[in-house]
Amino acid sequence: MSKITVTSTMDDILNLPEFSGFGQYLMLGADVPRDMRLCEMGDHYPGWNGTAMAESARYLRDRVREGLKVDYDFGGEAGETGFLYLPGEADRPFVILCAGGGYESVCSLVEALPAAKRINELGFTAFILTYRVGETDLFPQPLEDLAKAVDYIIQHAAQFRVCKTDYAAAGFSAGGHLCGIWGTDMGCVRYQMPKPAALFLAYAPMDLSTMTRNERDAAFLTRILGTEQTRERMDAYSVNCHVNEDYPPVYLWQCKDDPAVPFSNSLCLVKALDKYHIPYRFRPVEQGGHSLGAADGTQAEGWLDEAVDFWKEQWKQKGENK
Repeated sequence: MSKITVTSTMDDILNLPEFSGFGQYLMLGADVPRDMRLCEMGDHYPGWNGTAMAESARYLRDRVREGLKVDYDFGGEAGETGFLYLPGEADRPFVILCAGGGYESVCSLVEALPAAKRINELGFTAFILTYRVGETDLFPQPLEDLAKAVDYIIQHAAQFRVCKTDYAAAGFSAGGHLCGIWGTDMGCVRYQMPKPAALFLAYAPMDLSTMTRNERDAAFLTRILGTEQTRERMDAYSVNCHVNEDYPPVYLWQCKDDPAVPFSNSLCLVKALDKYHIPYRFRPVEQGGHSLGAADGTQAEGWLDEAVDFWKEQWKQKGENK
């Protein structure tokens, strides 16, 4: 296939020769018809932007054609864990991105890859994490994968041409939950990794007790907690229950009409951040639903630029206070 367009199918994208050996990173575990064209995705999966998917896939393909090694596998089953590397300007902090998928899949082509493209355009290096999903009682495995990725990047900072400090962790939906937990004592502190200079949390479930409305929610909780879904267990992995005075600064946004994650999740996190005087910027969006990723052409458009500006303020202020 010489061209990647909105009429390309998912199978066309994942089987590009340039993506050989890591195509699985782009839509790990996603139950999506492989013959569906990108332009049809939004009709079946509200929020998915076929144009953004095509543009970011072209961008990744072109970087590979330039000779860049983009895929780094942590071992184990092929494609189970690892990250994609998209370099920006040298000697600057990096962003690690975690796409969502309800801990059943990791939909990086939908969310993380378009965001990584924009982060590169803003001058920063992006890493797209593939973390373990699809199991019952999954945690803390996704945290272990994020810790392994951050550690590897820091240990190879010279190779990747990034700073070892002041990184940001950005997550979408379930990936936002993962990044939110990463900011707590159960995340970066437990794994003895540096605290992020900022978190970017997009339409993320923060309070698991709100995710009890239907069978989809029940399946989501089972993947995180197993069958023992008591309030105590839910609180153990609810981000808002673990915010303290050492929590990282946060940029968060969510649509008020989000059908997958109740809008109250963002509000409860804001309440916790206020309680401990954590710097944050909250962008509530009137309409748009869920799974918007970089959100081009929606009411949330531009959020990534705002988040990066917020992040830069945090590490610049930290440097001034030293």
